[in-house]
Amino acid sequence: MAVLKDESDELGHWHLDASGIAEYVEQKWDLPIRPAACQRLLNIGRGPVSRHAYAPFRAASTKDVDRWAQHCLVDPVFEYASGGLLDPSLPKNRDQPQWLLVSSQPHYDWLGSALVGWGCEIHASAMNPRSAIRYAAGADVDAAILDMDWNIEAAIIAADHLCARNVPFIFVSELWELPSLFVSPGHVFRRRNSIARLGHFVRMYMPPELVTRMNRGECSSAKALSRLPDQRVRLV
Repeated sequence: MAVLKDESDELGHWHLDASGIAEYVEQKWDLPIRPAACQRLLNIGRGPVSRHAYAPFRAASTKDVDRWAQHCLVDPVFEYASGGLLDPSLPKNRDQPQWLLVSSQPHYDWLGSALVGWGCEIHASAMNPRSAIRYAAGADVDAAILDMDWNIEAAIIAADHLCARNVPFIFVSELWELPSLFVSPGHVFRRRNSIARLGHFVRMYMPPELVTRMNRGECSSAKALSRLPDQRVRLV
């Protein structure tokens, strides 16, 4: 674990850089997180805030990391009530396009209905940071939709996992200032509650082979997706 020792810290706290934070969070909080995501969070001021020396070097003590993880990434009430999380690695029907969907009500209903109508099978993560991160890190999917304005820190970690796995994703958001990670290689969709516009967006930005598989559905929504025009429409 990469650490820096702060000699002025009377309590003897160890200070972690980005790789140390990633390793510490995974060991203590059982959350998969890549060092690149930690570094990005530190760079934009959404990572652990250090109250000690070495702050100019973007290092944080273990106490700072615990405070940040518990506030941003862990929901004790949800995890106690749910009795655990589903395993994202459970086998699915690979004949259908697989989409990871992380969203909240009421947007989950129309996003999920659109994907099912286009012949897709959904890996539905609970609206919980730990669940979203674990699914992004391990779910066997072809693409993803992240509707996570409610937790940008978890969204950055989830998007980083998807990028590392070369999984294309759409970030649904009403925010106007977003980290570059959501814009490239991801794509930002700002027109909520419009299945037709989402269909155009999928046709424009998702891999052609994925769109072709979605067009094979038997329902009218899948056929409508195959009839979408080729012109590029400005949606973001």
